[in-house]
Amino acid sequence: MTSFNTLSKLTAISCFFLALPKVEAEVSALSEGDRQALMERLKELQEGAGGRAEKRAGSALAAFRAAAGSDDKAHEFYLSCVEKVRFQDEKKSAQDFRDWKRRHKDREDSDGFRRVLRHQLNWLLLTIDAANAKEGSESELSTRAVTALDAILGDPVLEGPQFGALEQDVTKTVFALAYGLRGEGKWPVSPMKLEDVYKKHILPPLAEKKDVAAYRNAWRKWMSQEAKLQEVRAAAPDKGERSAAYERFLVEKRPQMLWDLEKAIFEMGDQKGAALAMLSHLEAHAGHKNEIQWTKDFAAYLEPKPSE
Repeated sequence: MTSFNTLSKLTAISCFFLALPKVEAEVSALSEGDRQALMERLKELQEGAGGRAEKRAGSALAAFRAAAGSDDKAHEFYLSCVEKVRFQDEKKSAQDFRDWKRRHKDREDSDGFRRVLRHQLNWLLLTIDAANAKEGSESELSTRAVTALDAILGDPVLEGPQFGALEQDVTKTVFALAYGLRGEGKWPVSPMKLEDVYKKHILPPLAEKKDVAAYRNAWRKWMSQEAKLQEVRAAAPDKGERSAAYERFLVEKRPQMLWDLEKAIFEMGDQKGAALAMLSHLEAHAGHKNEIQWTKDFAAYLEPKPSE
């Protein structure tokens, strides 16, 4: 319960403030001159921020390109980025970093690990370039993406487990974190997202141009890369055997991809060629779990349209 003395003190304080002269808060609107002066200062601040961001981005690109030049350079750059992000930025000691570096050398450092770092840097460079690309540069980016994927999937140094590291978002690697880079959402942030690379970036421009031959070639390149990915992602213990994942790809996913390809070609205008290919496909893959849906798709395509 509040005591009488406390109440007396509170009452006295209240009376004191009530007795003070009232001061009206001064309220005023911005004049046109004020607005102009503030806008000019804001523009200066924006230009300064933009210039600093552009400088950081330029510095990052130069560092990434230099580090992507060799496996050893990529690894050396990785160590410097780890030191900054995980130790200097977190106020950890130099001894802590040396201890981590020793453990890293014993447990992680290998030819495959260094090659993964290099592939990550190359894909990060592609991701940055895609974020800053001008309209009309899709063809160049697509060519670079296919080349990068061929290099990764055909790399003899990499083993199945190491492909897990290439699933990582490159904008969240220590390389990107060390330079304060963030994902822009304009390009798949992992080279292992093959479907996103092809369906969102490589195939749409070809479909828009109705370039059937180029579209077929690109789709078949995607299928070959998917097959290789499944083959190396979970390599069988016995090198003479195919992995279960690869077998599933051959039996289930590849036939569906072939069917989807012919559907796309039909819709692009080559109806006769696609229809004949779909008929052959149905005959060649009798018993596939999706064959009933395929027959429905085919029947819908053969149905006369009202305008015909």
